[in-house]
Amino acid sequence: MESSSATSQIYTLFSEENYEDVVELLTTQFISFEDTVAYRSLLAFSYFRLQNFEMAADLYEQLRKSDPTDENTILSLITCYYKIGDYQTALRLATTATVSAENEPALKRLQAAIRYENNDLQGAGKAVGNSQADPMSLVQMGCVLYKEQKFKEAREKFEAAHELHDETRLLTLYAIALCYYQENDLTNARSLINDILDEAIKQFPEVARSTRSQRSVGNTFALEQSALIETFNLRAALEMKNKNMSGVIRALNDMPFRHDSELDAVTLHNKALVQIDSDPSGGFQKLHFLLTNPPFPPETFGNLLLMYCEHELYDLAAGLLADNGNLAAQCLTPDRALFLNALIVAQTSQEEAYHKLEQLENRHLSALNQMMKQMNRANEDAMLEWVKKYETALNAYIPVMCNKERLLYDIGNYAAVEAHLRAAPDQATEHEVWRLNMAHTLYAAENYEGALEYYGPIIDDHEGRLLQVPAVVLANTCVCHIMLTQNADAEELMRAIDAEERAAMERSDAKPYFHLTIVNLVIGTLYCVKNNMAFGVERVLKAMDPPDQKISADTWLHVKLPILALIDELSKNITSITSRLLDDIIDFLTQAESVGQDVSTVISSTESGLLEGQEDAMPTFRTIGEEARMFKRLFIRYKLM
Repeated sequence: MESSSATSQIYTLFSEENYEDVVELLTTQFISFEDTVAYRSLLAFSYFRLQNFEMAADLYEQLRKSDPTDENTILSLITCYYKIGDYQTALRLATTATVSAENEPALKRLQAAIRYENNDLQGAGKAVGNSQADPMSLVQMGCVLYKEQKFKEAREKFEAAHELHDETRLLTLYAIALCYYQENDLTNARSLINDILDEAIKQFPEVARSTRSQRSVGNTFALEQSALIETFNLRAALEMKNKNMSGVIRALNDMPFRHDSELDAVTLHNKALVQIDSDPSGGFQKLHFLLTNPPFPPETFGNLLLMYCEHELYDLAAGLLADNGNLAAQCLTPDRALFLNALIVAQTSQEEAYHKLEQLENRHLSALNQMMKQMNRANEDAMLEWVKKYETALNAYIPVMCNKERLLYDIGNYAAVEAHLRAAPDQATEHEVWRLNMAHTLYAAENYEGALEYYGPIIDDHEGRLLQVPAVVLANTCVCHIMLTQNADAEELMRAIDAEERAAMERSDAKPYFHLTIVNLVIGTLYCVKNNMAFGVERVLKAMDPPDQKISADTWLHVKLPILALIDELSKNITSITSRLLDDIIDFLTQAESVGQDVSTVISSTESGLLEGQEDAMPTFRTIGEEARMFKRLFIRYKLM
């Protein structure tokens, strides 16, 4: 290829922002020029625009050696180290570099950004200055205020920058939406999210198209400028706050397609949290990967600990906390640290855990009382802001209240749980979690009439949307009706659930629902508990027919309880069953063994594997097939006796 033609082709590709082809051309047909400044400059800039900052940094280092005074090279190199997350090197270069007055603002912005990521907010504030005329300075001021949790003040800075038509307009709009979200103004946050997505799709159609084509858009400069990734992640967070899991999944799936290896830390973190329900091991691996490959979202450490506790992997949570004291100090607030510590300690000393949770609860109640006083004194303008703050504080209090009650619930002290619930602040009694806890407590205490007073409104509020109600709530409601000899009401509710499941199945994209199955399983378990073991187990087997459509981690949990109870009673000669029922149980377990061979179920935290290439312990999960095989052996042994 002639030099003039090649040069023309390269600059044509540059004008089209086709940097992938520029890299391909330079690294294949022009490799003989690799030692020239022009070659390195073009290749470095292309890698930079493709967000491949590691390769760009290496080339800019070579260019800096050729000309240590080139300011564009120095600024680009600092930016690369900043983007990589090597803040130490980036800050060293940024604080020792000498640039002209023209480039001084850019250098100051880089210094501010690096100090911001290092949590040096005072240093970041000094570096960014107080210029009200520079959009980028306003954005950085807003970032500092945001990290100080001054969300309203931060939003005002971002709005001022937006009015000046800064060069990162969509990213600034995203920052405004994020502040609205943190202020608990979800209406304005959602409205702005929709505006950003509409504008970004029009402005960057080639990026948006990748979602439909499933062709990776890569981590390009256009993707960064579109703010699509950030905005879809914010939409997912908003849907999570609204407990709309289908909306969360849709938001993560609607973002421009990239391969797993190309995902940014925030997206990987969010996908891990969504994945944990269906594939706990895979979700935990993603969170572990983030912790061992900084920088990562500061929520990662606390969320991994919380997920371990939710899956009753307390040994792993304790080990992670003990081995990462520095991360605990950086990523956990004192209240969050005390809360997680209480969950872990509860496995060895419930009394100590109760004391810790009571201490934390008193802090929350004191803060709520102070806020209520402020609300009573506030004028109309300030009232809305105090209401939002109170709602946020109340949502932080609820998990503490629930886990303190759980310690009492687990030892069967339902009267104490009920008394504790009734002593909660009046505003807490309107919270859905409070109502559910009261219903579950009264149900466990066999106060079925009282439980229905709380389950009933939940069912009524979801008429026509029963599949959005947790299956256990529907099941317990049916049991309450049965125990109160209101069989017709139980049957009516079950017919409504069946109708909604059938309608959902007609939608080809609908996920399988097991609400009616779980209702029947719980009713079957009820008969087992009420000394009608054989009839109860028969009902459980009927509820799971056909097994290939009903086997899941959710349903298996309810199947195991009566199966294990039957094994226990048979081993103690407390009960007996017919040979026909025994054969039916063995046939069911044989099918469950086959269907469930790849379906995981959470087991004891004492079993662990290793994440490939890491020394951190990771949980493993026994499959339903393995458990079914164990149970089947016991029933076969009983049959041969």
